[in-house]
This record gives sequence, structure tokens and C-alpha cells, in this order.
Amino acid sequence: MKINKIIFYISFFAVILSNPALAIYRRPPERTPYYHYIMGRIYVHQGKIEKAINSLKKAIRYAPDSWVIKWDLLELYYVTGDYYRARGLAIKMYGIKPDDTHLLELLADIYTHTKDIDKALEVYNKLIELNPKSNLVRLNMASLYEKIKDFKSSLKQYLTILKNDPKNLYARLALSDIYLGLKKHNTAVKNYLEALKYGANPQEIYLQVARVYGHLQKYGQAEKYLQKILQINPRDLPTLYLLAEMYQKDNKFKEAEKVIFDMQEFTNDALNVLLRLGTLYSEMDNIDKAVETFKKTTKLYPEEFMGWYLLGLIYEYKDEYKLAEKEFLKAIQINENEQILFHLGVVYDKLENQDKSYKMFQKCLQINPEHAGAHNYIGYTWAEKGIKLEKAEKHILNAIKVDSENAAYIDSLGWVYYQQEKYEAALQNLKKASGLMDTDPVIFEHLGDTYLKLNNKAKAVKIYKKALKLDPENKKLQKKIEELNN
Repeated sequence: MKINKIIFYISFFAVILSNPALAIYRRPPERTPYYHYIMGRIYVHQGKIEKAINSLKKAIRYAPDSWVIKWDLLELYYVTGDYYRARGLAIKMYGIKPDDTHLLELLADIYTHTKDIDKALEVYNKLIELNPKSNLVRLNMASLYEKIKDFKSSLKQYLTILKNDPKNLYARLALSDIYLGLKKHNTAVKNYLEALKYGANPQEIYLQVARVYGHLQKYGQAEKYLQKILQINPRDLPTLYLLAEMYQKDNKFKEAEKVIFDMQEFTNDALNVLLRLGTLYSEMDNIDKAVETFKKTTKLYPEEFMGWYLLGLIYEYKDEYKLAEKEFLKAIQINENEQILFHLGVVYDKLENQDKSYKMFQKCLQINPEHAGAHNYIGYTWAEKGIKLEKAEKHILNAIKVDSENAAYIDSLGWVYYQQEKYEAALQNLKKASGLMDTDPVIFEHLGDTYLKLNNKAKAVKIYKKALKLDPENKKLQKKIEELNN
């Protein structure tokens, strides 16, 4: 009996080993694609992603034509953010199935992540050819066009989506945003309000419309839509804050004050209410009430830097520099903020402590190397004194790089050139500055001084007179004009 069993097993394995169809049984299990694929899936469930990827790559090596294994590997690359390896694999798979819509959608998204925008758009266009009514593809295309600031192409896609599906709320709101970006404000408002017919949230729509009208300085219209929100929700804080801001910009200070007082009754955010109230009093030029409000803020919220900072700004505005210094130092202990450092630098300059002033500006620039105000203040201070003129020029050029149309910065550059005796360059910059700001007597005085250096006395007198008209009490200007007339 034992001999018969042995003969049976030998015969059985001989059949298996000689049959090509059963060759899989001759391989060690770790060399079958199925084994590596299953191990890859197990590793995914265990969260061992790198091991999963390695297993799937081995599976592909043994089954290079398996679409399922390739797709799983592609998805792993994609979900783990390995977009460059995903791109390489997806391109190979695209060569096999160029009309597979799922693959094309993923490939377009991968191209977007790798910033191959032209290729992503090329794939999206192919998807549109395959399915012209696919709104999802058009939405993705429109978003991509927005990213590259091609708003007209984006607009075209949204309009097509709405033609296919007028009830597509997302497309309608996105279309409104595009019109806003293209500065077609009235069309944007019309589309926002149209979205209400298709289920848009009225509060969100009215708030956006109010913001548009606020941007256009149509404060009455903005107030009207904010009031509509308050009819729905009388205690909506963002709306109340914006309404107070609109009233403030509309010079309706009493109305703004009432809204802020009303907020105090039901909000836990008393800090922001007090800060807004103090800012309102500052704008109303009611300095005593502003000081009183900010002092109350610092008493109730001593750990919040904004109260101390705004109180310091009020004292700086009042030319009470020692008091301003005291408040700014309290603010800086809580938050070493670039703006507080900048204003401390200004205050120390006014107190004629130049070392501390420069130190504050340097600290400000360490936090924000592009702080235009600090660059300009350092540069102009040196220009006024006629010292370190090359460094002064660099600082001011840094300020202009940040804000190229700032008249004060361009005036500073002109004044540096004046001090360097580069009068033609000075003239060019000072003329530009006076064109950008025709209400600053200092710019016109600098311009007059430059004309004088260029021996154009008649022009100098004319410009000095403009400066004097803006600053009638300026004795220095009066003397310059009298000397030239004599």
C-alpha cells in the first residue's frame, strides 16, 4: 500500500511539471504577480505605503500588461502626493488607453499638480472632445484658467456650463466672481442676485453685493443690502461690523456709533467692539473719546497688544511722543510686531534719539525686509542730513520696489539725487511725485529747490508759490519767494 501511494504522488507531480498551463504551481509563491499584488493591498490596509508601492512594482514586473495593478500603483502615487512618479506612470498608461476618461481626468489633475498647465489644458480639451457636455471637466478647466489668470477663457467655460445647466449654482457664483475680477461690477452684482433664484444663500449673496458696492464707494447701496441681512438675522456680527464700516466711510458717524453700541449688548467679542469704537472716535477727530476708549480697552484686556498700540498711535498723532513711546513699549512686550517697531522708530526720531530710532527700524526690517515705510524713513532721514547718500538711495529704491507709485517714496528718491547734485534725475523724480500727489507742500518745495539749482528761477518761484498755497504759515517758503523776487 505504501509503495502504491509513492507511485501516485510521483505520477501527479510529473503531470504538473510537464503541463505549461499549470506552470504557475512550479514558481515559488513570492514570484507570482498575484502574490505581490495581494501583499501590496495588505500593506495599504496596514498603512505601510512604501512597502505597498514596492510590492505593486514587483507585481508589474511579473505582469507588465496588467491594467489593474498599474491603476492601483498610480492611485497610490497620486494619494501620497508623489505626482512626478504618478505622471510618468500615467503617461505610459495613456499610450495604452488614450481614450480612457478616468485616466485622462487623473492625468489632467496630475499635470495641474506638477504645474504643466498647458498639458493639463490639452488633456481637458481632449476630454471635452470625448464628452462635450461634461460640466465637471469644464469646471476643472475654468478653475485652471483662473489659476493662470486667463479670466476670459474661464468665463467662456462657465457660460457654456450655464448654457448646459442653468441651475448650476457653483458655476453661476464662480461666474459672478470672474466678472468681479474683470471689474465688470454691475454684471457681477446682477449675477450674484440671479443666483438667489437657484437656491443661493441670501445672507452670503447680500454680503457679497454689499462688499462690491462698498468697493465702488456706493455706501448707500451697501448699507441697503446689509440691512436686508439684518432683517433675516439681526445679530449677525460680520454684517454689523461691515455696516458700521460703511457708515463710517459714508461719514455717518452717529449711525456707526449706534451700530457698535448695539453690538455691545449681545456679543462676547467686546475687545473688537471697543477697538472699532476707538477707531471711529479717532476718525471723527474726537481724540478725547478715542483715548478714553482705548484706555478702557487696555484696562479690560491688558494682555492684548492692539489696545496699547492704538493708544500709542493717538498720542503720536497728538505729538505727545513720550506718552506714545510708553504705550508702544507695552505693546511690544506682548507682540514684537513690525508696525509697532516702525512707529517706535518714528517716535524716537521725533524725540531726537537717532540711535534708538535706527535700531527700531532695523528690527522692523529683520521681521519684514520689504517694509517700505522703514526703508523710506531711514533713506529720507539720511538724505535730509546729507549723509550716507548711497545707502539712503538703496533703502528708498527698496521702498519703491514695494510701492512704485508712492509719491512720498519717489519724493525721497528725488531728494537723495538732489543731495548728490544729480539735479536732472532729481527733477524727473520730483515732477513725478508732484503729479501723483498735488497736496503735499514738501514735494513742491523740493521741486522748487531743484529748479533753482538748474537756474530756472521763474519756474522755482512758481513752484514755491504752489507750496506756500498749501502751507500758508511756512515762513521759510515766504523768505525764499521774497529773495527770488528781489
